[in-house]
Amino acid sequence: MLLAGIIDKLNAEPGNFGQTACFFCQGTDSRINNATAVLRGLIYMLVKRQESLLTHVWKEYEHAGKQLFEDCNAFTALSRILHAILVDSNMDETVLAIDALDECVTDLHLLLDLLVDLSQQNVRWIVSSRNWPEIDVLHDAAQKLVLRLELNEASISQAVKLFIKYKVRTISTRKGLNTDTKLAIQEYMESNCSETFLWIALAYQMIEDAKLPGWKILTKLRETPAGLENTYRRMLDFTLGSHCKEDCKQILKLTLTAYRPMTLDELLSLWEPSEDTPFDKHILQQIVERAGSFLILKDDIVYFIHQLAKDYLIEEATEELDFVKHLQNYHIFNRCLIALNRNLRRNIYSLGYPGFSIEEVRIPEPDPLAPARCCCIYWASHLCDSDPNGLRMALGPGGVLELFLREKGLNWIEAMCLLQVLPDALRVLYKLRRLATATEPRVHSSSQETRRGAQDLIHNIFRMMFYFRMGIEVAPLQICASGLTFCPEILLDISVHGFPEPETNTDLCKRYLYFALSMPWAHRDVEYRLRIILATIRHRKLFCDKMSCGGGGLVEIWNLNDNHMIQQYTHQNLVEGTHQIPMAFSHAGNKFVVIEVGRVVVHDLEDGKDLCIDMDAMGFETCIDAPVFTRTGNIGVPCEDGIHLLAASGTHLGTFDVKAHGGFCFSADELQIAAVVSHYFSTCEIGICDADLLPTKTDEDVERRDCTPGCCISSNGCQLAFFPSDNISIRNTQSGLLEKSFKKRGLLSVRFSKDLPWFAWKEHGDDSVLRFWDTLKDEMAMEINLSATLWLNNQVFFSHPDLNLVAIWSLNGEITI
Repeated sequence: MLLAGIIDKLNAEPGNFGQTACFFCQGTDSRINNATAVLRGLIYMLVKRQESLLTHVWKEYEHAGKQLFEDCNAFTALSRILHAILVDSNMDETVLAIDALDECVTDLHLLLDLLVDLSQQNVRWIVSSRNWPEIDVLHDAAQKLVLRLELNEASISQAVKLFIKYKVRTISTRKGLNTDTKLAIQEYMESNCSETFLWIALAYQMIEDAKLPGWKILTKLRETPAGLENTYRRMLDFTLGSHCKEDCKQILKLTLTAYRPMTLDELLSLWEPSEDTPFDKHILQQIVERAGSFLILKDDIVYFIHQLAKDYLIEEATEELDFVKHLQNYHIFNRCLIALNRNLRRNIYSLGYPGFSIEEVRIPEPDPLAPARCCCIYWASHLCDSDPNGLRMALGPGGVLELFLREKGLNWIEAMCLLQVLPDALRVLYKLRRLATATEPRVHSSSQETRRGAQDLIHNIFRMMFYFRMGIEVAPLQICASGLTFCPEILLDISVHGFPEPETNTDLCKRYLYFALSMPWAHRDVEYRLRIILATIRHRKLFCDKMSCGGGGLVEIWNLNDNHMIQQYTHQNLVEGTHQIPMAFSHAGNKFVVIEVGRVVVHDLEDGKDLCIDMDAMGFETCIDAPVFTRTGNIGVPCEDGIHLLAASGTHLGTFDVKAHGGFCFSADELQIAAVVSHYFSTCEIGICDADLLPTKTDEDVERRDCTPGCCISSNGCQLAFFPSDNISIRNTQSGLLEKSFKKRGLLSVRFSKDLPWFAWKEHGDDSVLRFWDTLKDEMAMEINLSATLWLNNQVFFSHPDLNLVAIWSLNGEITI
């Protein structure tokens, strides 16, 4: 209330305060209770009031499109845009206001850090919030004035009295009250409001709704209890004392449990009317209005009138409402499945052909998915939050979830694609899959496989969505044309009624290969090459990059726990002629570096900040290979004039006269470096800023052989392993003498673990087997059978030595750990 008045004052005097942009957070609405929504709203208002600032938005938009404002990396991108706008010399004097910052539920810590950073700019911020410990980080702002309302009781009391006078004056004007009645109403409000703006607003609204004559207002007002709690109690008694008590209770329980405010159509899908109540939208609207003491219908969306009203019902009225949250979640889950079975069908938007792009989809009027939108997105979340007994029943053999997935599973995936929320579906299915495994009954009979209920169905649907996500997100109907074609085994579990039967006599490996070579981005006439780098399994993050032959690249960061993308970085000016993005990840997994033309870009994954190092300004020549991180976080950059060592801060530490044409690596103690120089390996002792040490060759036998970038120095710095031709060699780094040699005819690829105890290889003629050799025991450690056509050379990645993990990437997109 206070901030609203301040904003009105600022807008009334733009000459004194400049332009104003504001955002009002609301914890009960998922659309406006997150940090990304705050930035999006502020940027929109700034650009709307000063159109010249649109150029900063366009610079980011032209690279990423509308996903810039929607995907998992939106906050980082919007932060860059807002920063660019605030430092724009042409921007007018500006005041930015955020109300109810404590009701920013998602990524509040990121928003707080950003506010502290932006406080250095020439812009004034006004922020209101409850006095929570998390908000104290704003005390680090450059210049600040903290106004604590609880310490300014006199000011608050005066503001409340002014608000009461304003409301009473409005009533008096409309009802023609005499002076005595006007003063009596004012005195009653002042003595019973407990200095709370909300009580005054509720009392005023009650008077307006009652449509009383002027002489009856004071009598009605005296029936309103003093203080909010007593007011809410009277409101609840009024709501539940009506003839539609059970329907009102149900609507209140539905809105209490929902994850976001629902439209009237969505609420209608979940509503189960009492016996004598017709199932009709207009009747539902009347019931919502009957519960108007707590709910309000605005733009066909049902909201709580205030967060405090919702809090009161949860904390004080659960007995009257018969409200038990986990039981209500299970009830909503069942109602969601009923609604989805009633509404979902194949090609619900009547798209013309299987390749119809999501960007060309025009939502029909009326929207057939509108009543089921909330059910599509949240049914699984309600199941996950329901009681354990209901969860077991739903996931068990013959349960409602198994029946739903068999009959409507593909229709649901198609609907999620049309709603453009497929990543949400993947996350919740991953959680469901874990719950299904945890609740699987212990069966010891031979029929165990047929009694697993929904578990196998969830696994198959999750796998299909994960494999073909990129295709069906671009063209939703490809769930049939591609998904079923390349994953026909799912036909055994899921009904494909209404879906054309795919051919099943084609070799599975060929289908996987065809799909991999015709991924959804091919329609943009850009050819991509893929690689996967497992930077750190300890942090459970997966890093992959896609590189276009046109010189642009996209780096994605995936969370291995629930298989969804969490960050995305775009690089447009890559070194010409490279087939992969030249990049490397720190050993801690918190940073990665990318080489572009003329500069080195270091991304910090924890604080989202980027550091650009100008190679041209430092006099570096052209980069010739991918960079390497040392264990302490320094960066080795291989160029035509040697390997340059940079600190993570951008400081140039030294240059080593070694041209690494085929890869290089540092020892764990960083006292040695090994590099493939032309056609021989070289090792040299190195030290910070010592650029005088030259590489030393190994013996003549190695010099004559062609080598690959596969090399590794042991953590004690005593051994070097590398791969010349069909021979795997381990040599002493001091003497250059050969210690071990492994003759493997026709080697296709070799990968070494971090400390040389293991290496993995494949051979010509037997390339369906991946072998692991233990160099300490000098024996075969493990063999893994692979499909030959699904294998990609060099796609084996060892984790940190302490973890004993290895990741293998196959062409069908599956990563095995």
